[in-house]
Amino acid sequence: MEEETTYSFAREVWGRYRSSRSAMLGLWLILLFFLTAVCAPLLANQLPLLVKMNGTWSSPAFHELLAPDSTEIFVSKTFNFLLILLPMLGLLKLFCRKRKKIFRVLALTGAFFLLIPFLMSGSHTDRTPWREKALKLKNGDFALFAPMPYGPYETVETPYSPPSRKHWLGTDHAGRDVFARMVFGARVSLAVGFFATSLSMLLGT
Repeated sequence: MEEETTYSFAREVWGRYRSSRSAMLGLWLILLFFLTAVCAPLLANQLPLLVKMNGTWSSPAFHELLAPDSTEIFVSKTFNFLLILLPMLGLLKLFCRKRKKIFRVLALTGAFFLLIPFLMSGSHTDRTPWREKALKLKNGDFALFAPMPYGPYETVETPYSPPSRKHWLGTDHAGRDVFARMVFGARVSLAVGFFATSLSMLLGT
């Protein structure tokens, strides 16, 4: 009886929330911002997502997910962990629709084993000039890059370059791609916002 009351209250709150267009718009914008932050390595990355070379397949970008070359390594690892975990949970939910207990056990077990390589790996820097190397690949070999094939920390152009097909939003004062900086900056913004909100709730202010 108590569970039914709680569920009804949650439905009522959700119904009122959905009735507000501005609230729903804000929710969708937050979700879009969150997805952008989680999927940042798939949107902007100096490393190829997939490489076929001499009959061998590899993913340099995936290796960096476990050991990101970042100044905010904890934030980067947290979002990289979510990038792998969320699709995994989605697939588990799809195959365990009517088996909630099995889903919970598999989800917790999978999250635990997925967390281990993130905790065991340090920072790793791949200095391979993949963009130049990809131009020389032949005989069916290829390298698949993110839509923006530049990282947020590498100097790739002269400072303050205007927007172009190569750099959609131009470059900053250090010659770094602005789009890549903004995409990865979403991670830091969300982390700071989450920490500040959690702290205020904990302190009761």
